[in-house]
Amino acid sequence: MARSLLICIDPGNVSGLACFIDGVLYTAQSYDTRLPQYASVARCLSWLGTTSGFDCRAVGEMPEIYPNQSNPVAILKLAKNLGRWQEALAAHGFAWSDRKPGDWKGQVPKPVHHRRVLAALQPAERAIAEGLPRSTAEHALDAIGLGLVTLLRMR
Repeated sequence: MARSLLICIDPGNVSGLACFIDGVLYTAQSYDTRLPQYASVARCLSWLGTTSGFDCRAVGEMPEIYPNQSNPVAILKLAKNLGRWQEALAAHGFAWSDRKPGDWKGQVPKPVHHRRVLAALQPAERAIAEGLPRSTAEHALDAIGLGLVTLLRMR
């Protein structure tokens, strides 16, 4: 039976990524895709290596344009960023699915949601999350939360 590999993406100028192996958080990162070293999201996945022997799935947060939204162009840029991640992960053999923000986290404020994410993690996983740089941790925490919901470890 193949092992499972799940990568979750919170797209943006600073994108969050969470990787789960067999349902356990393996790593989490944030990438400022405006910086030259991360301009190619494929370069952000250089650590991935071979995925042979894994059932590879990826889930990305699909941005939504809401009625009366003040800046729909910003949402379109997020969708474009998500497409870059989707393309890079497809090159590694990942099956892709999208989740709308309201479908997985609802309207919960970020600080409340992030506390829930941390509370749902096992001690070793929490150490990974707590070791993230404060300046960009919120993006990786969103990706971790998306993964926990996808894995049915959190509602």
